[in-house]
Formats: sequence, C-alpha cells, structure tokens
Amino acid sequence: MKRTDRLDANTNKIVSYIIDDGNLFKTININCEFDNNLKNNNYENKTVYYFDDFCGSGEQLIKTLRKLEGSLINCKIKIVIFSWLHMGYQNLIRFLKNEFKTTHNNEIILLEDNIIILESFADKFTYEEWEKILTICKMCTIKGCQQGYGNSQAMITFDYLSPNNNLPLIWTHKIDYLDKSNQLWYPFSSRKNNKFYLYGEILTILKKKSKVDVFRKKINDYFHIKLTYNQFRLILFCMNFRCLLLDDLVSILGYDNKNQLIEDIEIVNQTNIIDLSHKPFKFNSNEIFHEFKKVHENLFGELFNLKKKKNTLSGRRNRN
Repeated sequence: MKRTDRLDANTNKIVSYIIDDGNLFKTININCEFDNNLKNNNYENKTVYYFDDFCGSGEQLIKTLRKLEGSLINCKIKIVIFSWLHMGYQNLIRFLKNEFKTTHNNEIILLEDNIIILESFADKFTYEEWEKILTICKMCTIKGCQQGYGNSQAMITFDYLSPNNNLPLIWTHKIDYLDKSNQLWYPFSSRKNNKFYLYGEILTILKKKSKVDVFRKKINDYFHIKLTYNQFRLILFCMNFRCLLLDDLVSILGYDNKNQLIEDIEIVNQTNIIDLSHKPFKFNSNEIFHEFKKVHENLFGELFNLKKKKNTLSGRRNRN
C-alpha cells in the first residue's frame, strides 16, 4: 500500500483490517487527511474512501461531507465505518437524502456489510437503575456531554479509546459526585489514560519548538553536550513511553525511516547521559535523571497532574 499521508493509530488499524479482508488492493493510494487535502487535489472520476472506527452522532462525518460539497466531481465516495450508533446512522441517511447536493454527479455508498449498529442501551437496565445512571451523568461538568456528546447516550468502548459519545460516567472524572465514602467519581475507561490520547497531547507540546529549545539549551550547557531538537524530543517522548518499538517511534515522531531514528539513538547514547538501547531505557546517574525530571515537569506537569492525583489507595481520589 502506498500511503500518501501519515496514518494515525486508528486509521492504520482500520486500513489493515480492510486489506486483510481482501476489500482493498495493496497498491491503492490512500490520502489520510480526508477533509483537508481533497480540495487541493484533482479527484475527478476517482473513488474516495472515508474510514472511521466509530460514528456516534454523525456530526463529524456530516461536517466533513459539507466541506467537500462541490469539490469532488463524478466521484464515488465510499463510507467505511466499523460501528455506528443508531442515531448517527439515521442522521447521516437523513443528511444524504435531504441536504447533500448531488449537482456534481457524486455517488455516496455506505459499505454496510458486517457493520454494527447499536440501539439505545436504556432497555438493558431497570427504570430505577437508568434513573440513577442519568442522575450521576447530569453532574458532569463538561458542557454538552451530560448524556454523551450530542446526547448520544452510548455505552461502548474500544481497547484504545472510549468515545465521548459514551455516558460521561464511563470516560471522565469531571463529575461533581461524592459517594458515601466521600470519594470522587473515577471512570473505568478514562480518555486521558489512553495511550493514543497521550501520544497526541505529548506531541502537541513537543511541537512548540521554541519552548522545548529553551530547555534543550539548558541541558546542553549543563552537561556540555550537543543534542539537536529531534534528539532532545526523542528523550522526552521516551520518558513517557519507555517500551515502544522502533517502528512505532518512526511513525509517531515522523522520522522518514528507521535508519534516521537509529542514528539519533546512537548519538544520544554516545553522550553518556542515557542509554536508549536499554529496555526500558535508563539515565546514567541520578543527577541526570533529576535534571530531565525538572524539564519533564515544566513541559508536561499540567497534562500529568490529574494522573498523579489518581494514584491513591484503591485507584480513587479523595476530595479531602
């Protein structure tokens, strides 16, 4: 397969499944920035795929299709989604029937084989149980998510992410609730504990090159070394995820190939401050560790503050 853009973790998994099932040939070109790059390319008379693992309210998919109205001509747009909420599926069908313009002779195809369409979950509980669930959910302090984003009321999660269409008691601690033991609410599938969420948040911080460079120069001066921005970024990223495979690091950090990454690892190891080849990696002295820990706290302190508070006895947090 030729990938014309970087794949995120979810897209990569979806595309792999589809190829393994024989629904795509490996020579197909896939542009994975669906809503940004299509307007800048000529896709006339082409087949365009929209991949997603989950469709909740349908809002994101409909927003993407609205952006593309008029920019595609004589195209087949094939929508491939692994699982849907019933409301999202209905909203999309309604949009395609009543709002989406077909003046450019485009054809929308929903690939519906083997998809999962989830109905309401309310009937899985007694009336009293459902009322208690909704009472707790109404205490959620995230605007628009008291019953899941878009009022979806979903109860589905994946091994890599819990959609915010779920009832908030599943995925967020931001619920103004205390139990009889004076304990705050603790979700069993927190979005902020998810590694793919953390990948994105950490990379967003590390992309602020001018801020990162301030600490890089201090570390270089302190230890009399010459780490580049990419090498310093590599160390900081690995401080959060210590056992990643090289192939994963190449993709996540945007190296062109594995050799570039290996070269940076070798240069970092030659500084004698850290051994990245060790699994998990280790700093070569407590002094070095504490200096990098200061940098880590400055850059990622706000992101990991919640996680630190959660590390109390029994995994719950006490307001007192």
